[in-house]
Amino acid sequence: MKCPKLRPIDAVAIRDGDRVYVQLYDPSRLSDKVLILPQELMFVLALLDGAHTVRDIQAALMRRFGELVSAEKIQEIVEHLDAALLLDGERFRAHLREAEQAFRDSPVRPPSSAGSAYPANPRKLAAELDGYFTTDGGPGRPSPGSGDGALVGLVAPHIDFQRGGPSYAHAYKALAEECSADLFMIFGTAHFSQGAPYILTTKSFQTPLGTLNADRGLVEALAKRCGRDLFAEELVHKNEHSIELQVVFLQHVLGGRAIEIVPVLCGSMAEQIGEADSPREVAEISDFLDALRDVVAESGRKACAIAGADLSHVGSQFGDEFPLSPQVMRDVERADRRMLSHVERLDADAFFADVHSDGNARHVCGAPPIYALLATTAARRARLLDYRQATDYDLQRAVTFAGLAFYK
Repeated sequence: MKCPKLRPIDAVAIRDGDRVYVQLYDPSRLSDKVLILPQELMFVLALLDGAHTVRDIQAALMRRFGELVSAEKIQEIVEHLDAALLLDGERFRAHLREAEQAFRDSPVRPPSSAGSAYPANPRKLAAELDGYFTTDGGPGRPSPGSGDGALVGLVAPHIDFQRGGPSYAHAYKALAEECSADLFMIFGTAHFSQGAPYILTTKSFQTPLGTLNADRGLVEALAKRCGRDLFAEELVHKNEHSIELQVVFLQHVLGGRAIEIVPVLCGSMAEQIGEADSPREVAEISDFLDALRDVVAESGRKACAIAGADLSHVGSQFGDEFPLSPQVMRDVERADRRMLSHVERLDADAFFADVHSDGNARHVCGAPPIYALLATTAARRARLLDYRQATDYDLQRAVTFAGLAFYK
């Protein structure tokens, strides 16, 4: 390729004695290759932006370091990256076309996180999930059917179970006890979408606890009603965990109840919203949300909306330049609780405005799913069930999350 371009990848610094290396990997998992490069090559990687030739990079290295690096050496680095599918070139695009076709041909969406984010063994998984209800800070075991079936919406985390398990338990205890729905619209965060605000799939979700079917007819009716290609980025569903983790908890707490899902991945919406005051002003967003409300109502089914949504992401790992401290995390909690107060009041636009009042400085990745829930639920009241922070001061990263229940 004339001007090599690096795909969106993650780089993690690792130390071996006195040497520092950079581990490169694809967070979308379209490539399973991991490369470890000397830290000095970060300068080269920064120039793989689709605007520089190998000769340009060679000249930039000479200007920066006063050393002539052969074009062959630079080309060798480019070829290693290309072979690992970390460059946006024809090799990666051919791989992407094959992956898209294979996913379309699959009748189900296999679990992507089993054996990594949670146990692949069903008994071990069930025992782990049970433990989150009874651990310190947990809500206690649910008593299904003890409520009046009035719960029609839920916000739950999508962080890994190890950090967020008790918060999931608070949310799903309320669902197990107070929800009589047989259809669950699950809004997940699409962490690696390419611009689509909403991405559908008709595939059923497999987990170690069984297969949870999608309501294929309803999903197809929704796509037809919108008149847009809502399956263009369907491959994003393959490795995205934010819906899968909700499916696992649904299967665990509802057991043998006959239910189906409508899986909806939500992109950032930033490209569509632009300078608009509200997502409702954007036809691509409002048309989808209106269509979803309509097709669910026409189905006559008892429906519940679930948003798999984490809140703030702060620290150097997320691009912040300030050090994490207890005071910073107290400030984050105050900001989070102010933001969630709009959710408790069912005010979707005030929630959106709060998130973006500072340019989303706290990197709230769950805003689009929460907004979709607020815009489609028939709830009349909401309550905050749980709020937590998973903070690692050594790694300088923190993620916050919450559980909320919505009632008709």
